Amino acid sequence: MKPMNWKKVGLGKVSDRELAERLGVSHTAVRRARLRLGVKPANKPPKHKKWSRRGLGKLPDAEIARREGVTRQTVHRERERRGISPYES
Repeated sequence: MKPMNWKKVGLGKVSDRELAERLGVSHTAVRRARLRLGVKPANKPPKHKKWSRRGLGKLPDAEIARREGVTRQTVHRERERRGISPYES
């Protein structure tokens, strides 16, 4: 695995949790890197999606993720949390 170049990943532009999800690392790792580099946190409130209107189970998780700008794992987790079966073509 290649070491993370924290200066090029967008620290402080989105929430630590959102960036961690995109990069596949813990939010603690992102927070520590941001603090170490002296980058202020993003001042944006977290995005709350109305998942009931996002096509969960009616479209592939990867497609919903692409449209919503989140990871496939986020969509998968939300779909499973609601007891919705995966899309079947």
